[in-house]
Amino acid sequence: MSRKKSRAIVAAVIGGLAISTLAAGGTAWAGGVAFAPSVAPRSVVTLPQLHDAHRAAVWLASKVNAKGYVTFSGNPDVSDTTLTVLALAAAGGERRTALRALGYLRTHVTTYVNDGGNDGAGQLATLILDARSLGESPTSFGGTNLVKRLLKTLRTTGHDAGLFGVQDPTYDGAYRQGLALAALAAAGVRATTQLAPAISWLQRQQCADGGWESYRASTTAACSPSDPATYTGPDTNSTALAVQGLVAQRARTHHRTVPFFKALQSADGGWGSYGGTADPDSTALVIQALVSLHDSVSSTTFRKGSKDPASALLAFQLADGALYYPAAGSPKTASGLATEQATPALMSKAFPF
Repeated sequence: MSRKKSRAIVAAVIGGLAISTLAAGGTAWAGGVAFAPSVAPRSVVTLPQLHDAHRAAVWLASKVNAKGYVTFSGNPDVSDTTLTVLALAAAGGERRTALRALGYLRTHVTTYVNDGGNDGAGQLATLILDARSLGESPTSFGGTNLVKRLLKTLRTTGHDAGLFGVQDPTYDGAYRQGLALAALAAAGVRATTQLAPAISWLQRQQCADGGWESYRASTTAACSPSDPATYTGPDTNSTALAVQGLVAQRARTHHRTVPFFKALQSADGGWGSYGGTADPDSTALVIQALVSLHDSVSSTTFRKGSKDPASALLAFQLADGALYYPAAGSPKTASGLATEQATPALMSKAFPF
């Protein structure tokens, strides 16, 4: 996927992207089969990964100004601030900075969640994850109940009954649905009668190969194969968030997802949006999905010779700790979005942590 299109999809969901982790010892569902791991998740954070995650977090923390917001373009960026909070919370070493940023978000809820005149489900979900990741209540955040507002966005009638948000789901339906389900699980809302239609909507959206497209207007028509040239078919980003949302809700998938990720893995051990050349954003999201499934990203299943998903992600890290997004003919320039997404993945954390 082009960087421009990737950014557009991210903006449609939350104005950014987010990631987080299922509590150790929980029950995960894969391919319609429930399993409860006998030990904590098998994705272990190595000391080098801890070091590199810390370097990424330090770089992000340096971008949070005294007022608490992140600015990569010269202007306050609330979306990047929400993702930076998640990244810093995952890394755990810049808590004071993370709390300062959370304080800024607390005073900008109304502006941030407004999406075309209505509450954006992805934005509300991200703020819930932000609050919970730092131990604050999402039911009383910035003078509002984020959980109640997110639940109010649930469609109850029509073709997409069960989908969160009134906004067009073309580019972010499965992604924002997974994000919302993960956020609600973080807030303690799990497997309720009210959420049954939301879980069912996401389950029905899954393709036969185990992946998810951003949105299927008709779930009776077969999905086309993933194609990085045309940006069509199931994609790793939508799939990664759908998996995390369903696992967080302890819900089944109709088809196994690990084979889908295996089929789209690149030769260097990472992932692109639709397969093909790997990028840090997609690689990070898939790592988090595998963590939620308690599947070791360093296992032989995902090794490519001497390379694996973690080494593929770290290949994008620069000397200053930031990660870059590869672009043909362009220099390796630090990317706030790539660094925000990569940090929780380096910590082996998935939604919700």
